Amino acid sequence: MAKVEKAVEREKEFYENIEKWQKLEDTTIESAEEIIAKTDNIVVKTIMDVIKRDSEKHKMILQQIKDVLTKAYTLRPDEVGEIMGLLEKHRKIEKDAIQMAEDGLGNARVFAIRHLLTYILDDERKHHRMMVDLGDFRRELYPYG
Repeated sequence: MAKVEKAVEREKEFYENIEKWQKLEDTTIESAEEIIAKTDNIVVKTIMDVIKRDSEKHKMILQQIKDVLTKAYTLRPDEVGEIMGLLEKHRKIEKDAIQMAEDGLGNARVFAIRHLLTYILDDERKHHRMMVDLGDFRRELYPYG
């Protein structure tokens, strides 16, 4: 019984930490907005806007995590199977975007441009990895197919 109680307590603590994290993302959003309002520098504005949008995205993902913890969640094999062709097409788009970002980065001579292109390249690589991960979902659902 003690193991079950500890597991329940850990899950409760995990959930509470997700809620704290969401509040921290709110603070990040507010801070970014304040910096954006106080500067005319386009590079600083761009970077702070990226951070703000990422924090908004993080909040949404954290909410999804909370929803998975508190609501019935299933991923049916047919859900992934029906869109596998579209997912593969999108994976190729992300791979092409990586190549474009790498080419752009190789040709950029201005530090600020290289810096901003590096952000994009990192995101494109992350997107590609996410598409590969969706393929892993399918392999988990269809272990013999």
